[in-house]
Amino acid sequence: LLVPFNGLHRFLPAIFTHAGLRLSEIDVNHRPRQAGASKYTNWERALRGIYDLIGVCWLLKRKVLFPRIEAGKPE
Repeated sequence: LLVPFNGLHRFLPAIFTHAGLRLSEIDVNHRPRQAGASKYTNWERALRGIYDLIGVCWLLKRKVLFPRIEAGKPE
């Protein structure tokens, strides 16, 4: 169970890989901004990312591992 928080999307690939899942990538088409300006600076993005990374590390360290139960064939 993932606890939703702002910025979780940044860490989903790492969380899924940590859980043993495989990922694939799809190429996308990036286009330059045609109007306006970004509301974030690189410094603000870095601070937010570091703060979120600390939270993700905290979540992963406290992961509860449940024992696997094999289901038998129905009779």
